[in-house]
Amino acid sequence: MSSATTPRLANLARCHPRKLSPPAIRSRPTSSSSSASSSSAPPYPYPVYFLPAQPPSRTTALSFLSTTPSSSQQQPTAAAIIGWAKRKDITDLADITPAEFEANPAFEEVLHDVIKQNIDGDVGVQGLAAYQKLGYLNINDERTYAPFGRVSDPEDILGSCRLDDGKLVAGSYERMPTHRLFSFNGLFRLSEHLQDKLLERLRNGGGGGGGGGQ
Repeated sequence: MSSATTPRLANLARCHPRKLSPPAIRSRPTSSSSSASSSSAPPYPYPVYFLPAQPPSRTTALSFLSTTPSSSQQQPTAAAIIGWAKRKDITDLADITPAEFEANPAFEEVLHDVIKQNIDGDVGVQGLAAYQKLGYLNINDERTYAPFGRVSDPEDILGSCRLDDGKLVAGSYERMPTHRLFSFNGLFRLSEHLQDKLLERLRNGGGGGGGGGQ
């Protein structure tokens, strides 16, 4: 979105999702310690796996999937790689800094398409839309909390949706180009609803689309 077309942004305050325990498999999931540089941040609520990167120069790949659905020996498909950390032997998100993280554009495309197709089924967003009524509603990254009435930092805003009489306008979601998958506040976080939809898409190879809603 250019400065001429970017809509006025309104704040979105969201609750943190419940914590989920990673499954017991051979890949290395992130531990439950805090992510990034803030020791006061809550533990990351979803399993993240650290995998050998291809090419090796990228060192470590991050993914919400441990393997491809069809084989226990293969890495996730390219779109399922969140990004790459430029260090070896990483076992925790707290080991990574933003300067060492390279985002995967293919994953970002899938991420924002999943949000666009499924944001209207998010109960938290529905409630905020009903409260705000009109204008544009920010879809905030849940790795940070901003009180209602405050606008999050640009790197912590996933995008925005247009409202009409307290409801989301279908297909109006626009991604925020300044959002960062990994910031000093850690790895991006979605609501449970959106995370489930993202995992579903990634397990199907990352393609497709359509079929928004609940």
